[in-house]
Parts: sequence; C-alpha cells; structure tokens
Amino acid sequence: IGNEGALYLAKALENHRTLTSLSLENNCIGDQGAKYLAHALETNTVLTSFDLGKNQIGQEGALYLAKALENHRTLTSLSLENNCIGDQGAKYLAHALETNTVLTSFDLRKNQIGNEGANYLFNALKKNTNLKNLHLDDDKITDGKTVSAILSILNYTNNCLWLDFYRMEDNLIELLSSVLQRNKTIKHISLITNKIGDRGAQVLASLIKDSKMLISLDLRSNLIGDQGAGYLADALMNNTTLTKLKLRGNEIGPSGTKYLIDAQQNRTTPVQLELNGTLKLQCPWGHRLELWNSSMRKEMSEKKFKHRRASVKIECDICSKNSYHSWYCPCSMKGFDICEECAKRND
Repeated sequence: IGNEGALYLAKALENHRTLTSLSLENNCIGDQGAKYLAHALETNTVLTSFDLGKNQIGQEGALYLAKALENHRTLTSLSLENNCIGDQGAKYLAHALETNTVLTSFDLRKNQIGNEGANYLFNALKKNTNLKNLHLDDDKITDGKTVSAILSILNYTNNCLWLDFYRMEDNLIELLSSVLQRNKTIKHISLITNKIGDRGAQVLASLIKDSKMLISLDLRSNLIGDQGAGYLADALMNNTTLTKLKLRGNEIGPSGTKYLIDAQQNRTTPVQLELNGTLKLQCPWGHRLELWNSSMRKEMSEKKFKHRRASVKIECDICSKNSYHSWYCPCSMKGFDICEECAKRND
C-alpha cells in the first residue's frame, strides 16, 4: 500500500462509522503514511483494533500516532510490532499513555527500543491504570519480559503470585507495587532471587501497610540491607494480615535484624520471620550464595554448555542430600550448594 495508499485509506477512515478493526500489517507504510492515519484517528470514533505491524514507521511516525492516542476514546488494541520506533519514539508513545484511558493492549516488540525507551514506558505505566498487555520482550530490553509478566497481574485471578528469578531491580518494584494495588485476589507473593534493595523494600513496605489481604511475602535472596529491614519492620507494626515474611539471604545485619524481631514481638498479631541464621551463606571462596531451583539451574547449564539437558541434580555440600531448591554459587565447575534444610538448621 505504501504512504500514498495510506492517504486514501485515512480519508475513508476519518468519518467512517462502522469499521471497528483494521489490519495494515506488512504494507511498506512509513512516517508520512503514519501521519495520514494518525490524523484519521483523531476524528474516527469507532475503530477499536488497529494493526500497523511490520511496516517502516520510525520515531517521527510514532510522534504522530502518539498525539492521536493521547485522547482517543475507542481504540483498545494497537500493534506497532516490528517497526523502527526506537527510544525517542517510545518516549512519545509513553507520554500518550499517561493520558490515554482506553488502550488495553499495546504491542511494541522488535522496535529497536532499548532500556532508555523502556524506562519511559515503565514510568508511564505507573500512571496508566488501563493498559493490561504491553509487549516489549525484545533482546535489546533487559526487563521486557519482566514487565510483560508484571502487567499480566492485572488479569490475574489466582491468590498466589510467583515472580522468582527475574532479577528485578528497585525501579520495577515500583511498577509491580502500582499494579498490585489494582489486584484484588493476590494473598501470597514470592520474589525470590531478584535484585531488590532498600528502596524496593521501602516500596514493598508501603504495600504491606496498605494491604488488607496480603498473607505471605517471600523476599529471600535479594539485596535488602538494614535500612530496608527498618522499613519492613515499621510496616509490620502497621499491618495485621501478614503472617509470614521470609528474608533469608539478604544483606541484613544485626541492627536490621533487631528492628524486625522487635516488630515481631510487639505486633498485635503473630508473624513468622525467616532471617539469616548463624550459617554464613557463602561458598568456601567467600562468594555470596543465591537461592536457585533445579529448573533455573538446568536453564543456566544449557546456556553455558549449549546443549539440552533432561535435568540437573542438586546435591547439598553439607548433608549430601538431593533437593529442588538450594543456596548456590556457580564459582567452580561443580558449583557449591547448601540445601534449605541445612540453612534453616543453623538458625
């Protein structure tokens, strides 16, 4: 179709009153064609689904579409997959998301969007309460798959949420918290082996304070220190529903431990705490251990040795028993493992 064909279609769309779904995928439409179509969207009041994937739309075309999206009242699904929008184009679209109140599905895969562009979109999502599906799982984006997983929570009906091993840092914990505030079913959250620090702990502490549903929170194997422990301890004093908080394998020292134990003892309702014991979660060479499961170990082994494996056998270096979870360091060919039982035994 190209840009010229897009112009004719745009003129037809401007005041059309029946067409609700349109796919123009793979049609050599560039920035000028996107401009024509964006102008049509500004007056069209019935289109709900628009597919512009696999075209040649760049950051200029993204700007035109973003302006049309800002206050559009009917479009719920938009695909721009496999164009060349880039970080600047993502910035324009993120700005539109801050004011758009109807779009629920947005596909931006394969658009040369890097971490900079992704961050613009992440920040917009903290304000946007309607978007339920944002597809960003591109190799250029470190956290694309994580964001897709977080947004899927908006459609979540189970009461248990597992986001283990995603390597989420504090900026994504802010996004996670804003999404969790809109969910009315989740009572148990597991965030094992991410990169949550003190700022992330502060965000989660606010979530705990405001929650009337959360029963258990598993934060084992993160990077929370004494300051983060203080935030969580304060949250425990202002919450009556949380009954289990797991924090083993963080960087909490004696002062942080004291904050938490004092909160546990002075709380009006009981809470079970799991903290670091006397056993140092380090390998013999002094490296910090992380909590892994056999599925993740299998995936890591396949990437390292570039061949598929049926399974990975995990054997504790202290008791020699096999286990599904272990505190692990990959610093040698064999690695080093401490099973959960041995880690708990030293409390």
